Amino acid sequence: MKVLFIGSDVYGSNSRSMRDGIIRSGDEVVTVDSAKISNLTGWSFARINRKLLGGRPSRSAVERVMSDVESAVESFRPDCVFAFKAINLPQARLHSLSVPLKVHYSADDVSNAQNVSTDYLEHESLWDAVITTKSHNVPELLARGVLNPLLVWSAYDPELHFRYRDVEHFDFLSGFIGNYRPDREKTIDSLCTLYGELFYLAGPGWRRARLGGLNFSPKVHPGVYGAMYSRAISRVSANLVLLNSDNRDQHTCRSFEVPAAGGLFVGPRTEEHEKILEDGSEAFLYSTEDELFEILERLRVDVEWARRVRIDGYRRVVEGRNTYADRWSEIRDSLIGQRSK
Repeated sequence: MKVLFIGSDVYGSNSRSMRDGIIRSGDEVVTVDSAKISNLTGWSFARINRKLLGGRPSRSAVERVMSDVESAVESFRPDCVFAFKAINLPQARLHSLSVPLKVHYSADDVSNAQNVSTDYLEHESLWDAVITTKSHNVPELLARGVLNPLLVWSAYDPELHFRYRDVEHFDFLSGFIGNYRPDREKTIDSLCTLYGELFYLAGPGWRRARLGGLNFSPKVHPGVYGAMYSRAISRVSANLVLLNSDNRDQHTCRSFEVPAAGGLFVGPRTEEHEKILEDGSEAFLYSTEDELFEILERLRVDVEWARRVRIDGYRRVVEGRNTYADRWSEIRDSLIGQRSK
């Protein structure tokens, strides 16, 4: 299949990992990088300009991306347009493209107003498939008129998420890698207070949070991406897998990335987490903060138990067809089946 992929080509992004998974599956891919309108980072002029526009990318940036898309369709003649969260592109122009299949993918909750646009919603039902990683989105998409909502779970990228090294001793007892979110602050603050310098924290936004009480100010490491994510995981004995309440997460990319990187998965007890890993033998799941603290204390004492669970969790994920290439195979099979009806 010839696939025109529209999405951010930034190293370490989920979008790029999905694109690479399609390539690893043997399909021919041309990429139109939409990072300039979907993944602005740093204090660039484009990001400042976007803030002035109320979070919207500039018209000129959108036009450049859309022009690249139209040129690629003309020269490449793809069988499929795969749009990774293309909510900021002009939807009517996307759907006017002379391409047999057009699919939209989002790893975020598409019922959250922050993850859609008015233009996208007005044209949503025109997509041949709308792919979501959120099980609760499927009935919501059907109710909005989407004819083919497709649930595909999150994944890991073997080029980025792998056992960085075999270790017997760790630099930190526990840790979390990810963005600051208000719903995460209480748990992280409690762990910083409890473990002090033995708790590893990395990611944007945490420096502004008041963590660790009056007597301790934790060191906040910068965000780590790509292979450096796996290196950071290897330094931590028990890795927290926190979810995003704004997305109503039952699982997330981190749910696969942490064990794939050889990390010991410690995360909230959800129906989907219980399907990904076996509680107590491949991961440790908790329902309350007190239960989380109890788990971490047990792991501190029983190092051998932690080692066994870490290894078995790793095997479950990497041997279970959970890469982006595997997810693309699911998507492609569904699309082919849809066309044959």
